[in-house]
Amino acid sequence: MFYRGVYHLDLKGSNILVKPMGRDIDLYLVDTDEVAICCNGSPRMLRKSLLRILRALSHHFSRQELVAFVEWSLGGLPASMGMAETPEDLVAEALNIEGARTRF
Repeated sequence: MFYRGVYHLDLKGSNILVKPMGRDIDLYLVDTDEVAICCNGSPRMLRKSLLRILRALSHHFSRQELVAFVEWSLGGLPASMGMAETPEDLVAEALNIEGARTRF
């Protein structure tokens, strides 16, 4: 999705439909009125999308699994889409945001 320049501006678990297909799964984005397409890519939108989905996933996966998810998500992206933070930094920020949100 990111490699193609497609960003769901409200990316979270409830906006992803998972459909089992035998041993594989198909993933679908829902609530697609919140989808933006950037031909040149956007590190800012990529960062925002990753933070949002990491926050949603943080209750279900370990820190290591979240870092692996970010690494996998960024794996095929061109260098021009590089982000300043490491996957570990991005996960730490998402966990801090989610932790602050759940305290109030």
